[in-house]
Amino acid sequence: MRRFRFPIAICLCLLTVISQLTIAAAKETWVSVRTRNFLLVGNANEKDIKLVGVKLEQFREVFTRLFPKMRFNTPVPTTVVVFKNQSSFGPFKPRANSAGYFQAGPDVNYIALTTDTTGEDPFSTIFHEYTHLLVDNTFSNAPLWFNEGLAEYYSTFNIADDQKIVLGSPISSHVFRLRDSNMLPLRTLFQVDYKSPFYNETNKTSIFYAQSWALMHYLIIGKAGKNEQLGKFMALLDSKVPLERAFQDAFGMPFEAMEKELRNYVKQDRYNVIRGNFKQKLELDTTIEASVLSEAEAQAYLGDLLLHSYRKDAYTYLEKALKLDPNLGMAHASLGMAYFREGKTDEARKSLERAVAANSQNYLAHYYYAFSLSRTNPD
Repeated sequence: MRRFRFPIAICLCLLTVISQLTIAAAKETWVSVRTRNFLLVGNANEKDIKLVGVKLEQFREVFTRLFPKMRFNTPVPTTVVVFKNQSSFGPFKPRANSAGYFQAGPDVNYIALTTDTTGEDPFSTIFHEYTHLLVDNTFSNAPLWFNEGLAEYYSTFNIADDQKIVLGSPISSHVFRLRDSNMLPLRTLFQVDYKSPFYNETNKTSIFYAQSWALMHYLIIGKAGKNEQLGKFMALLDSKVPLERAFQDAFGMPFEAMEKELRNYVKQDRYNVIRGNFKQKLELDTTIEASVLSEAEAQAYLGDLLLHSYRKDAYTYLEKALKLDPNLGMAHASLGMAYFREGKTDEARKSLERAVAANSQNYLAHYYYAFSLSRTNPD
């Protein structure tokens, strides 16, 4: 029996080494890249993450050129989480078939997507939602048809070779809906708000989105294009000019005349498409380099993404981050806000106190910490 002990011991050692190698291999390298308007973090390779940053910056540049006199602001930062494949993205998807999504927040906006393009292109959804962000932060009184129509229009944005742009491609579902359904009178379309049946009832929303897209498509790149008038219209609305008067002053016609033009445009069933080239390529500063994130930082970003998606499993990632780095301010801030959201004031105060001590840049951490102190019972 003695002669078997040595081989068994060797086998056990080998199993231990293999197990350790498996754990080491499971650890992924997470990197971050900062562009002018976005912070990108991810487990995809550096080149792919930079390409995502380039595409988002290019989209933002093209969008802002529609209204050159407007100043587009994003008061809170936007963080983009770039997953290398569907498998790593899976646990963070809001729905199984999501290719990418946008999650707005009071302290940070999140975009999440994967560079694995075997499924649906994630950028159409992201461009749609990011358009909403730009509109909401720029126009104080944007009508719903304008907001949704513009978002649908820009969801088709595509750029090749960092220079060749295609914008305004027909959206097949909208084209088919406009062929098969009666269009809404513009007065009805313009009255749709967030409480309207045309925005909330399944059998009515499709025509609202389709017609909002068609009207925006016509105004931007229709027969003559009405970009200047569209900009004037939004400026008048921002100045609190009543809708009908603003429309008349900007476009030089009443609702009914525009409705007739739109019906003729849709009836032709031929939608213009912008195909253009920038004189110079739109690209990132080539001196920008990626920095490697610690495992604790990666877990904190994932936890914060889930926190902003209102998911309970945010705790799992935030607690793991703090186990790896007990002094990580970002993780303490996110955990404190999670506690605060659940009404756990004492737990929130302790975490937020650690976050503030670590010089957290999150203004909400400071706000919630001060509020939690005000709720503390005096001794």
